[in-house]
Amino acid sequence: MYLERVLSDKIRGQGDDAWGQDAEETSKDRANRRQQFAVSISTAAEVYHEIGNALSVLVPKMRLLRKHFQQINELLSEFRKIDPNSSSSEVREAIIRCRSLAAEGPGIDRHLKKVDRAFDPCFRELEVIKVASEHLRGKRPESGLGVSVDPKEELRSTIALFHDHLREVEGIKLTLGKGYDELSKTEPYKLACTPDEFSYIFKNLIKNAVDAINERKRRGLFKAGEEPSIEVDITRIDGYARITCRDTGIGISEEIKRKIFNPFFTTKSATKGTGVGLSIVKEVIERREGTISVDSEEGEGTEFAVELPIHGRGSNGK
Repeated sequence: MYLERVLSDKIRGQGDDAWGQDAEETSKDRANRRQQFAVSISTAAEVYHEIGNALSVLVPKMRLLRKHFQQINELLSEFRKIDPNSSSSEVREAIIRCRSLAAEGPGIDRHLKKVDRAFDPCFRELEVIKVASEHLRGKRPESGLGVSVDPKEELRSTIALFHDHLREVEGIKLTLGKGYDELSKTEPYKLACTPDEFSYIFKNLIKNAVDAINERKRRGLFKAGEEPSIEVDITRIDGYARITCRDTGIGISEEIKRKIFNPFFTTKSATKGTGVGLSIVKEVIERREGTISVDSEEGEGTEFAVELPIHGRGSNGK
């Protein structure tokens, strides 16, 4: 929000003194410079927001990892004290101490499992920072034969990243649709984008779906027996894959749909976001010659549809 305030101050409130004056500079030149400055600050603010979101996940995860590693290290330290030349009774006592340490709290097996599960979200958030920083630098997207992603594997891992938390904490059912199941019955294909970009796109769409569902919950609009849910599905259409993310959230009005991909547009509070995630998502997709659209009805839910080109398709799009 700080960068957004800077943008507003510079563009609307400071006058020519804030920009410097040149006797030969025309009003058109000054307007062009203002526009260039606005674009630079807008881009920086988008990236600032995305990196902040990523760090809000990374920092707690790293603290959790340190806690688990401390417990594991205590056990290893006790194990190293065992002298194989000691009497059998001393060795037995040392083993009992190790087993006792291993059983403390949730137990060493659970610590190891939590350490293993913590790495995936950390890597995913680092991918977000990478994509956002490339956006800031205006870096051209990677191209060539090596740039491709397996949609089946990436969708599976993205869903796995959110699934348990949404089910156990948020009370939201996250599933893959029938089109995903059909992938195993058809010839495999890859999409022309990087895993980082793919992950960035669908993490943002799922996070927005969660916010929309929680807002509908807050307003008490779910009917008896209606389940808060998100479904991600995929179908192949000629030289493209169409991937949808449908939720049973609060929905989007026609007026908001027209603005939803604009930088800084948001219906959320300042603590929830600044409205830049979808604008970067749209840019990443378009840089890969894809499209994104939204279909929604207020009070009924929303569906985002992303079309990405299939890697290696011919010039006729097939």
